[in-house]
Amino acid sequence: MHTPQAREKWSAALKDIGISFKQIEKILVTHIHPDHAGIAGWLQQQSDAQVLVPRLDLPAWGKYTLPEAEHYEHLYREMAPQGISDDTIWQMVRDIAHINRFNEPYPEMTAIDEGEIFSFGDETCRVLPAPGHSDGHLMFLSEKNQWLFSGDAFLAEHVSQISDWPYSTLEDPLTENLESLREIVLREPALVLPTHGPCFTGAFERLEAIEAQHKRRMNKVLEKLQGEMTLIEVCQAINVRARVLQEFRVSWADTRAYLECLWRRGLIGKEIGETIRYRPKAEK
Repeated sequence: MHTPQAREKWSAALKDIGISFKQIEKILVTHIHPDHAGIAGWLQQQSDAQVLVPRLDLPAWGKYTLPEAEHYEHLYREMAPQGISDDTIWQMVRDIAHINRFNEPYPEMTAIDEGEIFSFGDETCRVLPAPGHSDGHLMFLSEKNQWLFSGDAFLAEHVSQISDWPYSTLEDPLTENLESLREIVLREPALVLPTHGPCFTGAFERLEAIEAQHKRRMNKVLEKLQGEMTLIEVCQAINVRARVLQEFRVSWADTRAYLECLWRRGLIGKEIGETIRYRPKAEK
């Protein structure tokens, strides 16, 4: 994010490795969440570098930065049918507006797609898709060293948020996320470098642990689904622990991802009306 502390960290880091801002030619962004892309505009001002972002994240960026009234209308269409109150939706609009202050100045973005290749000295990086955490989340695999720059989609110590709802258009983010990770692990990365937490080896074993955790969480959602329930009621039943609105949003997004996955597998029912309700499969 664009803060004085972040500017100081970047300046010190470049000094440590002996290069100037003007030597930066490309800024690769794994996804457009503010803790990853928030300082990209300032870095671009210092360097005149290209800011390369996932093409499939651009629609969400457009939603984040909508004028207040339009932002509310978008969130209302997504969140009200899930049982989320009007007051909470307005609070979300105000929260995102506050967060967006730490994204300024906005960069001039160049869209990139999976399969592209970038050169860095004698190393090349291949762009790999990892949707879920954001719709267009990308990873970068160095083809010489087999280092995987995994962003937020593949972490060592915890399971990252698997859906960017209510800004996402993915119908089944959990399935898309796990399928992409399986494809990436088959490339046998030697070292995984995430943006939160430590670097790690053993990508296949780590993916197995992530899949097991998702299975436990989804089974808990299935267990707590009693009768017809809204998303919010399911979250209350599984005793979601959150302190602030954005943490609640993550829990709503992930719980919705589990419910949608269960529904698409035919394991639960779903009633789509003014309010969306989920139910055990045996319910009529």
